[in-house]
Amino acid sequence: MLAWTGGAPMLQTAPLSTPHVEVDSNRAREFTNVRPFEEIPGHPGWPVLGNTIPMMATPVTFLENWYKKYGPISRTRSVGVDILLLLGPELNRLILLDPHEAISSRQGLSFYMDPFFKDGLVLLDFDEHKLHRGIMMSAFRKERLAEYLNLMNPVIDDHTDRWMQTRGGRPLDRRTFYFFPNFKHMALQIATRVFMGHELDANGDKLIKAFQDVVAASVAVVRKPIPGTAYYRGIKAREMLEDYFYSHIPEKRANPGHDLFSQLCIAEDDDGNTFTDEQIVNHMIFLMMAAHDTTTMTTTRVVYHLAKHLDWQEKVRQECRALETDFLTPDHVMDLPNLEMVIKEALRLCAPVPGLPRKTIKDLNIGGYFVPAGTQVQVDMRHTHYMDEYWDDPHEFRPERYAEGGIENKAHRYAWLPFGGGAHKCIGRHFGLYLIRAVVHQLTQKYRWHVRPGYKMPLKNPGLPMPADGFPVTFERL
Repeated sequence: MLAWTGGAPMLQTAPLSTPHVEVDSNRAREFTNVRPFEEIPGHPGWPVLGNTIPMMATPVTFLENWYKKYGPISRTRSVGVDILLLLGPELNRLILLDPHEAISSRQGLSFYMDPFFKDGLVLLDFDEHKLHRGIMMSAFRKERLAEYLNLMNPVIDDHTDRWMQTRGGRPLDRRTFYFFPNFKHMALQIATRVFMGHELDANGDKLIKAFQDVVAASVAVVRKPIPGTAYYRGIKAREMLEDYFYSHIPEKRANPGHDLFSQLCIAEDDDGNTFTDEQIVNHMIFLMMAAHDTTTMTTTRVVYHLAKHLDWQEKVRQECRALETDFLTPDHVMDLPNLEMVIKEALRLCAPVPGLPRKTIKDLNIGGYFVPAGTQVQVDMRHTHYMDEYWDDPHEFRPERYAEGGIENKAHRYAWLPFGGGAHKCIGRHFGLYLIRAVVHQLTQKYRWHVRPGYKMPLKNPGLPMPADGFPVTFERL
């Protein structure tokens, strides 16, 4: 096996006149100074599963060792799919910016996300993606985010009060409980209130279960709709969600509210383009999943780090108290610099979406290697966020690295990218950050919390990272 060669990565497309996906030696020579795809280093791992198990078990360690052995450009295999693994901020930039429109998000993600999140925003490419994103942006403008914040605050208040009550409603001064499942339920309640405009009705548990089933199905190993499998349950759950959203569209168009569902029903871009019913349903199912799962994990990690680092918890508490308001308001949402640093560091240490699959649709020269159209590629934020070339003590929780004047996070624009980058950068990132700030603001005003000495959150990685033990934590009323 040949070793990888150094030097700054570069990306160029093959001549546009090249008509086919098939690769032969003549077409490879249309590039200058390229090496054959077969010379890219790597190892396929076990049959079918490839390197899936070690990567899911200890992803950061696995990728650090892999990078030392094979370098920034390598070949691997996961769940039967051959992957060109691209590691490091410069390759992140080249792939995510995609200046030649040579790399497809839809084709890269379809294996995992179709048919459960079909035609969600992340599954659209180029002009179609630009059109849909332009329409959708009207639902994520600053004034809309302020309305969403006002909708979520009472839900946060109610749920965080009930966390410290017995089933009979008696208040508790101290309680140890599993934060992740409790917050996950609250986050979905917030999502239904903010995104759909109402609390969950009698069928709410079925709706929650449906969202859980489609997420589980998207990362299922068995990818056939065989009765009894996660994939089959996901298909049925998708059908239920479609029926639910279709049935509510006429009402939302006739009497729109401040919720996201209403905004998508009436949204239009500067040219007057609007969404069809089918597009609204597809976007709602995807956005509910994206906002709920990623925000749940990030909030859990913020609370976890504050439970382990009580000095930072107290810093955040004091700056929240200084606002002199029970609920975080749109005017003050950016006035929490310590909390902002904690959130950034939590996102670095555990990116909610750890990798971004793509597929080449044109022949490319990546770092001096010929990469044919039809190649599955992946950039991985988990590795970039732990590269000691860009971060001092990368395994340590150090929010001060983002303090004013700090240079670590400015070493490379694509060294910190928990929200992705380029055209597909997370459209709901500001919504998610509003929610995290609002939750932590209320928690610090009501409670003090900690974990047992020496506790370290164990993670499982079935697609998106989550605590394997539910994250046990002790809350005490202030």
